[in-house]
Order: sequence, then structure tokens, then C-alpha cells
Amino acid sequence: RRPIMVQLQEFLTDKDLAKLLGISVDIVRSLRKRHQGINYYRFGRNIRYRRDDVMEYIEKNKCELQS
Repeated sequence: RRPIMVQLQEFLTDKDLAKLLGISVDIVRSLRKRHQGINYYRFGRNIRYRRDDVMEYIEKNKCELQS
């Protein structure tokens, strides 16, 4: 079996996510607490978001304009 290698750059903090989405850290945390935000990982007391999950969330919330 090969070990699973995960690069640290794959994960974002609440602050990183807020900056990426252009929203406040408080909104990120509020969405998470209401189970409406992005899937996350808990490492002890630390919360992290995987980049792939963030990109998937962004695509899911895309609003198509009708012509």
C-alpha cells in the first residue's frame, strides 16, 4: 500500500476561504455552524477546507443568466 500524500496547500483556513470568496470570516463560520457552507475537516481544534471542495461549492452555486 502506498501512503496517501496530501499537500498542505490543498487546505484553506477560515480566513483564506473568506478572502477567496470575498466574504467575512464571521459569515464563513456562521454558514459552517448552520451546515450550509463548504465541507470541512477538523484537525484537533483547527478547521480546514479542501481546495477541491471549495471549487465544487463555487460551481454548485453558479447562477446562469438567461438570454
